[in-house]
Amino acid sequence: QWDEEALRAGFRAMRWSARIEVIGHTPIVVVDGAHNADSIQKLLQALRSSFTYHRLITVLGPARDKDLVGMARALADSDIVVLTRMANPRAATIEQLESVFAQHAPDVRIYTAETSSQAMNLALDLADDNDLVCATGSLYLAAEVLRWSAHYGNKAIASAIEGVDHEP
Repeated sequence: QWDEEALRAGFRAMRWSARIEVIGHTPIVVVDGAHNADSIQKLLQALRSSFTYHRLITVLGPARDKDLVGMARALADSDIVVLTRMANPRAATIEQLESVFAQHAPDVRIYTAETSSQAMNLALDLADDNDLVCATGSLYLAAEVLRWSAHYGNKAIASAIEGVDHEP
């Protein structure tokens, strides 16, 4: 027989790296490995229900073989999207992403950055203290952002993903 309170306590204490993982607080900075339109929609719902923020600034770096149109449509309510290319051969190009967003989320303010580190720095430059920055689009991008976070002093968070070299 299971002790229900022990199960609840265990779930409350559980941490799942790169799943709505908070790596900063002013502004709020979240990393999530959502990598398809449905998971991005669910992520956005969770952000709205879990955090209070003024603007949503999304850093997006998906693989080219994903539903880029669906992702753009899901992110159409974002205030700002910073498009980037993860360091992976499967990465969507910035040009592909720009084209998809121009057609399917034309009202979103779009910025671009060549690397995930540059994208995160840009997103933080654009953010006010009461905004939320969310890096998403793939688990590869999430790992890169956690490495970036480690470079800026948060090595405990970055080391949570096993099998990834976290040296900057």
